[in-house]
Amino acid sequence: MNTIVENCTAIAAGMLVEDEDARYEAARALARLGRPAVEAALELIASPDVLSRYMACYVLGQVSDPGREDYVRLTDGIPTLMHVLESDPDETVRGSAACALGHHGYVEASQLLCGQIGAASSQLRFDVAWALSSFGDWCWERMPGSKEMAQKALLTLTYDEDEKVRDWAVFGLHQGDNDTPEVRARFWEAIVDDCPAVRGEAVSGLAKFGARSLIPRLIELLEKEDFMPLYFEAAEYLNDPALLPAVLAAEQRWRDGLEEGEEMHDYVTSAVATLKGLGSTGDNEVDSAPIS
Repeated sequence: MNTIVENCTAIAAGMLVEDEDARYEAARALARLGRPAVEAALELIASPDVLSRYMACYVLGQVSDPGREDYVRLTDGIPTLMHVLESDPDETVRGSAACALGHHGYVEASQLLCGQIGAASSQLRFDVAWALSSFGDWCWERMPGSKEMAQKALLTLTYDEDEKVRDWAVFGLHQGDNDTPEVRARFWEAIVDDCPAVRGEAVSGLAKFGARSLIPRLIELLEKEDFMPLYFEAAEYLNDPALLPAVLAAEQRWRDGLEEGEEMHDYVTSAVATLKGLGSTGDNEVDSAPIS
């Protein structure tokens, strides 16, 4: 046991070095140790050092049971993560706790998460958007009313001054069954956002919701030189023959601009195949993160 404790202590020390990549490599190594890693992380969370608390939250969101072949996170640290999210004086640490709770799918944290959307730190607002976007229908069922609360918070975050926050908030809203008049209206506004990634997510979301009135606008977007993979995903969702000429023209322009050895984006080839009747019916699986 002493050997395990010493090993945890040595690895945990590596989470505090200056090199960020090395810090996360050490944190992942610690998380793979299972329950001893939980104990080590809980000790670090009591530290006055901000980085120690931040990395400890990361570990508590990643630590799994090494005795199982399937990846199962250990939930022992959830009460502490909730406490950190609610009361830690540092917003970066609260953001780390938010992400950890999102990794756990701990929908019971929704109210606390929504209470952070007015934070001064754009990173914390981003982390909250990420966490709220990580809860699927299998989570919402455990806490009636939480989905509507999260939806309202994400709608607010789509107006955030930080484009990365807006991007993830829009992405989060078109996950699962968030097709409401309020969300659709916001997406129509967002397709002219200053940020290309936000525009792409809004277009993809409207298409996913089956908004066929988007087709003329999507054709216009495909005819521009703005190569956005999500426009092709939207075309595949809608799967309307009227989109095929614009998709093929955009594909060719994209192909002409490829560097030697560079491959065409999967969304492009998939959309072309679908619209030609060679692929799926447009019922794509949704990706796990926004893309630009």
